[in-house]
Amino acid sequence: MLLAAYCLGFYGFPQAGEFTTLRPFDPSTHVAVSDVQADTLVNPTCFKIRIKYSKTKPFRMACDIYVGCGSGSICPVAAIGNFLALRGAATGPLCRYADGRPLSWEQLSSSVQSI
Repeated sequence: MLLAAYCLGFYGFPQAGEFTTLRPFDPSTHVAVSDVQADTLVNPTCFKIRIKYSKTKPFRMACDIYVGCGSGSICPVAAIGNFLALRGAATGPLCRYADGRPLSWEQLSSSVQSI
């Protein structure tokens, strides 16, 4: 999950609070698994992630972020695809641990600092 979150943050440039939780998960503001779409079911080359509000858009309107394949040793599409295959389609936040806890901003920040 952390690799997928890192890749989403690096290649997609969303605000960390849009895909992590600063407070309890709220499906009207946080990214849920249902907000992610692949361009194809087999060997996707791109993911579209729906951000429900954007601080950079007027009136905090929703927008779509597209994350494509990378040519380096880390491919964001592979990382996100592998995570989604393990995560499954259960409702709830996109970035969550196996026990169902959502990834928080503090956890993401501390894991990046430890690296």
